[in-house]
Formats: sequence, structure tokens, C-alpha cells
Amino acid sequence: MHALHNGSVSEDNTMKEEARKLFHDGLENKLILFFNNILSSSYPEQMDADFFTLWAEETLIEDNLVLDILYLAYYDSFCTCGGEMWKKFGSLYEGILAGDYNLGKLAITTETQQLSYHAKVQLLLILIETLNLENVLQMVHDEVPYRKGVSTFSMTDVQDMDALVSTFNAFEMKEAGPLVLAWAVFLYLLLTLVEKDENNELMVVEIDHISYVRQAIEAGSLRYCLEILECDILKDYDGSVSGYRGVLRTFISAFVASYEFKLQPEDSNCTLILDILCKIYRGEESLCIQFWDKESFIDGPIRSLLCNLESEFPFRTLEIVRLLSSLCEGTWPTEYNFLNRSVGISSLFEINSDLEVVEALQAVQVPGVEGFFIPAGTRGRVLRVVGENTALVRWEYSPSGMFVLLLHLAQEMYLNSKDEVVYTLDLLSRLVTFNTSQGRATTGGRIFTFMDNICQSFLATVETLSSALDASEDILNFLACQVELLLQLTRTVFKSLALHVSLLVLKCSSSGLKLFSALKPLPSEANVIMKLLLTLLLSVLQSDSLNAHSGGATNESSGEDFSKNHLQVPIVMLKLDDKNSASIPIILKFFLTLARVRGGAEMLYCSGFLSSVRALFAESGEDFSRIGSENLGSSCEKFVIPQDIWGLGLAVVTAMVKSLRDNSSGTAIVDSMIQYFFSEKAHLIFNSLNAPDFPSDDHDKKRPQAQRAWISLATLKETEHTLMLMCELAKHWNSWIKAIRNVDRKLREKCIHLLAFISRGSQRLGELSSRNAPLLCPPTVKEDFEICLKPSYVNSRNGWFALSPLGCVPKPKISSFSTALSTYGQATESTDPAPKTGFSDTVALQVYRIAFLLLKFLCLQTECAAKRAEEVGFVDLAHFPELPMPEILHGLQGQAIFITTELCEANKLKVSQETQDVCNLLLQICGIRPHWRVMLF
Repeated sequence: MHALHNGSVSEDNTMKEEARKLFHDGLENKLILFFNNILSSSYPEQMDADFFTLWAEETLIEDNLVLDILYLAYYDSFCTCGGEMWKKFGSLYEGILAGDYNLGKLAITTETQQLSYHAKVQLLLILIETLNLENVLQMVHDEVPYRKGVSTFSMTDVQDMDALVSTFNAFEMKEAGPLVLAWAVFLYLLLTLVEKDENNELMVVEIDHISYVRQAIEAGSLRYCLEILECDILKDYDGSVSGYRGVLRTFISAFVASYEFKLQPEDSNCTLILDILCKIYRGEESLCIQFWDKESFIDGPIRSLLCNLESEFPFRTLEIVRLLSSLCEGTWPTEYNFLNRSVGISSLFEINSDLEVVEALQAVQVPGVEGFFIPAGTRGRVLRVVGENTALVRWEYSPSGMFVLLLHLAQEMYLNSKDEVVYTLDLLSRLVTFNTSQGRATTGGRIFTFMDNICQSFLATVETLSSALDASEDILNFLACQVELLLQLTRTVFKSLALHVSLLVLKCSSSGLKLFSALKPLPSEANVIMKLLLTLLLSVLQSDSLNAHSGGATNESSGEDFSKNHLQVPIVMLKLDDKNSASIPIILKFFLTLARVRGGAEMLYCSGFLSSVRALFAESGEDFSRIGSENLGSSCEKFVIPQDIWGLGLAVVTAMVKSLRDNSSGTAIVDSMIQYFFSEKAHLIFNSLNAPDFPSDDHDKKRPQAQRAWISLATLKETEHTLMLMCELAKHWNSWIKAIRNVDRKLREKCIHLLAFISRGSQRLGELSSRNAPLLCPPTVKEDFEICLKPSYVNSRNGWFALSPLGCVPKPKISSFSTALSTYGQATESTDPAPKTGFSDTVALQVYRIAFLLLKFLCLQTECAAKRAEEVGFVDLAHFPELPMPEILHGLQGQAIFITTELCEANKLKVSQETQDVCNLLLQICGIRPHWRVMLF
């Protein structure tokens, strides 16, 4: 199971070869026998009845593990399923559905019900997958006769399998519906291939596949397929069912191909097919990339469906918008650029005879796109007749699809066509997010015009709501879609956002925040919109278009005017009072942006930010840090850290101090914050500087990972923010030395100890593995996992870039279902070097940022002490700051030199910005030691 599950391992991997050998030696039959025995097992009579639930769970876990192994073996072609084996699976499935086995009887708790459901779906997927519909589709595509193709089933097998399927009754057992439908599709494709064969002996029997189709469709098989895709149970299990969407994709594609299926709006089954396709592709980048690949014959029938929908645009918009939106993962190929290239236009048109080609004698208004006309003299092709004298005509007139869609959307917004508006906004939002190639393709002017229209619509809606202070769920969802789209469009044109559009978006954000702050009680949807509005506000403030304007805000009066007109800071500040608000991280990022300019920092100070952040930390600061931990981040197991609140708060204060360093307000902030952080919150500061224990002996190697301390990337960033604050405050030497007199020695000791830990990063690298990694920092949030999927961007074999991959592998989920697998995985864990990823590079870079700030802080301490000694004429050795031992500095310098040399030699022809940034940071670390010597001597 471990070998099959590990998809990233190369084909010649020893474990995979061993797995192949096991299946070659008969593991498949043994697993089927074992599965049959489990299904037939009864509760041991000698066992206490109190253990029945536990026994049921363990039995179902074994069921699922066996099916997972078989599923992966067939899906990854470790073995093939012949006719006899398929019939065994079919008989087991029929018996399970009929209640002949214990699977249903053991579903007595929520956990066991989930396991039972998962097992049934897994067995269904095995039966569909092993029909080899992909192979049969390939044969149909290549027009290869059945007897000349590669098939695991003989005609005799097919007859026996059909005899088994004919005993299923989809009306009595809905779970049998998809299998019956898949069998009908298989038969149709098979008969198509047999008809191409000149050898009539293969025509053993004519099987009625039509009756199977009718039974499956009428019994709701498509509805059950949709239920599988919507089920959260399958989404929660790792790896073993990662391909279930692919199996259903092939099945649905073969169904569409077999019965020349077309999406007709009046057919409920058509709606189900569209729902299924949207669920299959949405969020699955690999499947979307495959879809756009013209060489992918599997997706061919579904691509034909999309083309049919396109031919009726904009007469039918909802269906194509939904399907395109689900296909927006990854980047569309340039040859399919529907929304930007010229497309035909379809509309209803009155006809007087059975013509196939018509001509517009005068300009034709296109319904649903007010103000848009088909020019007189344009010819068109009749697609279908929809009434006595009315036909749907495809005109030979080709404007941009995006242009038509935007015009259509603008009208729908005012006509309250809720579904179409929401789906269109969703498409545009996802299109901007995943396909920025169109952003380049779509001119900035069009985007600005579109943003202007959205802003005007948003402001009109907000104005209407302001008088009533009440909003329905539909209106709130509509506003949320508009704000999300504005956010995506702002990010798309981030570097070229026009100033007038920026100000209009700021006005929208301001008006929206003011409205939703006044709603009582506040609907849950409004909280989501407020978070989006804050993010939008943040994005606009960070855009290039406001640089000049923000530059003008460096004096107090202009900053105050700018903020008063657009930012609603007092209203936003009030949101900090709600410590449970999901918007707090966004608010702090917004304040951080403001704090980086002098006018913004002054405004935050005058608006009472320091009091607000104290109140925030007083109520819930304990949850935001690693209080009570011995090692860096060990409390990750005890506390839920809500998106780095503590670190962001420190960062805002740091930025305010930096921006107001020569201002009376700056002095006041320094005096109050040094006292606050290094007296009242000293324990949190110290915990941010705790160093993990570096594994030092053989005993550590054997210590299970689960018993060692875990940290997160957010934890490392908190440490960085703590050190940045310390460095900024320490520059104000007179205030600093008075306030930290009682903790200064402990503070430096913490810093030196953490620096020593980082310095040892180049030692014993060859002896380490993921079992005794010096730093266990797995991905914990969505952003981490996304970076983890990307390749290394530094590609260094030295220092922490070599060490971090050992501890940056994802932390295994602890659940009853995965316990057996994860335990086995730990027992057989490979000592091979862990793969370097974008995430492991990010962690290593964060470690070196911390190292630089530690050196900078200690250097500041030494510099200030040296200046003081110069002033008084002697060195007070009793109070002179401790310095790191030479070997610590040697270790850091060695890492920096090795990595920089390696990167420069490997990137002689072209040095990326990321590589330059890494080298600059490391060179700064190297440069601190000589600076120290100059100060001391």
C-alpha cells in the first residue's frame, strides 16, 4: 500500500518493483479472498460486547485498506482485471447491496457509516475502472476492430458478465445504477467495434444495451454519480481515491460519446450531466489540462459538448459559463481563447420557410445583450427550429466573446437574473485568477471599463440598502461575487491600475464597510463581504497607481485627508474588538500597509491603534503565541494559531516606529511599547526566541516523529517579526536600556542560543533523515501546501536548503481510517534524502532571515555599548553585551559562502531574482562579522 500510495517515486523504485512482484505472484487473488472473509466475518463470541463498536471500525478499516490497494493497483496498471475477477467483484457488490454481507450491518456510528459508504463507492469505482472504458474509447477512436485491439475480456467473458449485470435491479438498489449504465456504455462501444470486424464468429449474441440505459437513467444513476462527487467523505481521504474523478470523467465521456448526448435545457438529465462535469473538473488542474489537450481522446466527447454550447452563445449563456468556470484550473491553451477571440453570435430569428441559410435584411437586436445588433446583410445558419416561424440562427458576425459576455452581464445585473449573474461573475473571477495569458490578451481599458461598471452597480446597491439597513441572502451573495471579482481584476492589473479606478474601488470599499458595520444583527454573509472588502482595500493601497498619491501622503495633513476620504479607519479599527472575527488578519495587513508611510502611521496612532492592539492581545494574546512551550513551536499541538495575529501585530508596531522615528509620536510609541512588550508580554517575546533541540545522538534517531516538537512557517514568521521589532526599538538606545534592564541578559542569551542552533545546520548532514530532522516544519495551511507542490527554486545542496526538506514533508493525518497505513509508513520510512520543494526552500530562507536579524540585533547591542564606552572613557565589562562564540559565526559564514558560491556557479548564464535575493541575504550575514571587528577594535 505504501509503494502504491507514493505516486512521486520513480518507476524503478525498489518498493514499486516489490509491489509488482507481489501482484505477479498472486496478491490480487489473496486480497479478494481476504476481503470476502472480512465481509463474512462475525463478532467473536468470546469478545466483550462493549468492544463491538471498536471491532466494527477495525473491520471496516481493513475492508477499505484492501479496496484501496486493489483500486490503486488497477488504476496505476500494476495488474489487469480479467473476466473471472470482474465477476467476483460484481458478485461481492451485489451481495453487499442486497445485505448479504456485514458491511451495512457494521454501520452503527457516524464513523462506521462513513467507512461503509466509502467501501461501497470504492468497489463501484473498481468495477467501472476495470471495464477499461478508456481502452475501448481508444479503439473506437482509432477504428480498431475488437479482435485486433487489446482487451482483457473475451466474448465469452462478456456474455458471462452480462448475465451477472442483468441480475442487478437499479430501481431497488440505487447504488447499482451507475454500474448498469457503465455496462450499457461498454456494450454499446463493444458492439460498435464488433460491427467493424469481418469475422462474424465474434457476433455471438446481440445484447440489448438500450434496456440497461433506460433502467439506469430512470432509476437515478446520474443523481447517484453526482452524490459521490459531492460527498465530503471521499474528499477527506488521502491519495487512495485521488483518481475517482478521473474514473467518473472517463465513464461520463464514454456515455456522451455512445449516445450522442446533447445538453438540452428542458431535459433534467442534461442538467445532471452538466452538474457532474462541473464537479469533476472544478479544482482538478491535471484533468483540466488534459481536457484542453487535443490529443486527449478521452475528453473529446466533452469538448464536443462545449463546442455545441459555444455555437448557441449568447442565446444559452448559463450552461457554457458554468462549464468554462469549472475548466479554469491552470492555463487555457492559446488556441482556445473563447472569451477574447472572435466568436459567432446566435439569436432567435423569424423565418418563413425551411431555409438552412438566412440573411438579415435589417439590423437584428440580440436579446439579452441590449444595444448590440447584428448588422443588416449578415448571413446566418439555422441551428434548429424552436417554433412555428422561429429558428435559432448562428450569425456570421464575430465580436469578442468577452465583449458580448460583459454586455450581457451588465443587463442581467439589473434584470435580477441571479443564477446567471453569479455564475458569470464566478467565471470572470476564476478566469482572471488562473488565466492571466487572457489578462494580457484583454486590454487594460476593457478591464477598467468593466471594473467601473461593477463599482457603479455595487455603489447603487449599497445606497439602496443604506436606507433600509437590511439585506436578503441573495443580495449579499450578489455583492460578495462583485467584490471578489473586483479583487481578482485589481490583482490582474495591479501594476497598471488607473488612478480614477483605484479611487472608485476605494469608494466602494469604504461605502461597503460603512454599510455592513451598521447592520444589526450582522449576517454571516456580511462578515465574508467585509473580509473581501478589506482585502480589496489592501490590494488597492499596495498597487502602483497609488504610489504617487501615497507619496504625497507622507505629511500629516495630506495623509489625514486621504484617509478620511477613502479608508474608514475608525470603522475598521472597531473590528479589532471582535477577537473571533476572521477579518482580523486582513485588518492587520491593511494597517501594516498604512503604517509603512508616515501619514498612515500617524493616523493609526491618533486613531488609538496601540490601545486596540493591547486590548486584542490582552483578551486572546495567549492563543496567538507559543506560551508555555519548551521548544520553538511545540504548542502547535496545543493551540490553534489564527493566521499569525501576534506576528502581524508586532509588524504593524515595528512599521509605525520606523515611519515615525523622528517624530514626537514615534518617541511616545517607543517608550510605551518597549515597556509593554518587554515587561507585560516578555514571556511571549522569549517564547518567540526559543530554539529547538538539535538531535545529537542515536537515541534521537529512534524517537518517533509524533513525539517531537512541530513548528509551522507561521511560527518562523512570528520569530522574524519579533526580531524586527527588537532591532527597531533597540535603535532608541536610551529608552531601550532603561526599559529592559532586568531582561537584557536573558534576551541576548536566547538570541545566541537560537543563532547557535542555526549555525549547526551544516553539521552531520549525511547522518540525518526525516526521522531525526533538526527542524520539523510541515505545511499546515493551504498556502503552504500549494508551495509544497512547486519545485525548488534555490536548488542548493548546502546548509539549511539541504536540511529543511527532511522536516518539511506533510504531517500525516491521524484518523481511524489512516492509522494502519501511517503506522506502516513510519515503520518502513526510507532514509533517502527528502525531495526539495518550494516550501522547503521558503522554510530555509526564513531560517536565514532569522539568523540575519539575530546578528543585527546583537550587533546593535554591541554598537550601542561601544558608543557608550567611548562617551564615558572606559569599557564596563560587567555590563558589556555577550557575543556569540567564534565557532557560531564560523558556522554561519561557512554556510553562507558555500551556498552563495554554489548558486553563482550554477547560474552563470542567467541569475533569477529569487537567487539574487538569497545571495544578497547570505552576503549580509557574511558581512556582519567584519563589522563586529571594526566596532570592537
